[in-house]
Amino acid sequence: QRDYNALMHDVREVLPGQFPYDTLRTHIALAVLIRNSPGANGGGLADEPSKKFYAPYKNVMDMTSIGIQPFSLKLDSINPNGVMLWNPADNKEALFELRRNINRRLMWEKEQDPDFYFENKDGKPNTNTGTIHTSFLRFADRGGLTAKFDDYKRVIGEANDAVQMGELFAEPLVVDEIALIESRVSRNISARDAFSFRMSNSTS
Repeated sequence: QRDYNALMHDVREVLPGQFPYDTLRTHIALAVLIRNSPGANGGGLADEPSKKFYAPYKNVMDMTSIGIQPFSLKLDSINPNGVMLWNPADNKEALFELRRNINRRLMWEKEQDPDFYFENKDGKPNTNTGTIHTSFLRFADRGGLTAKFDDYKRVIGEANDAVQMGELFAEPLVVDEIALIESRVSRNISARDAFSFRMSNSTS
């Protein structure tokens, strides 16, 4: 919390016109069950209320969390594109087991309902995000970014130096709770709908 707030403070100082996420608005992306953006393959499915639409995916996450042990992530780097990258640290096998469990449960749901949708690769669930990442900044003012880009790169460079020297994000971050988080992808999804389903693993 302290290190993240310090980073966001420095980013706001050089890029006041952008949108830095505070810790209540950001997340660490571990897996992607579906990609339901408008125009994408399978898009437009969330025209019904999100509580109903995401219920089967909540079931997937509920079932796959059983028995998952806490694990930790170590910050690898902070990038000028507004993304922080993380590496598995202690008990990394739990992270990979979580992804395997998600895939198995998605396949089981597909066997029960052929119309059940998930992001796929060669017919199998493609839940891997590629990199474990956190979005910390959205660029709302392109002109301001161009004008201040050198200052911004300096801030990011100094932050990465501090990470490497153990002065910033020195300790691994322990993950003992995961959430199914929905992006708002349809005008018919209202703010009254549930946008995340939280759970703790069975050992917490």
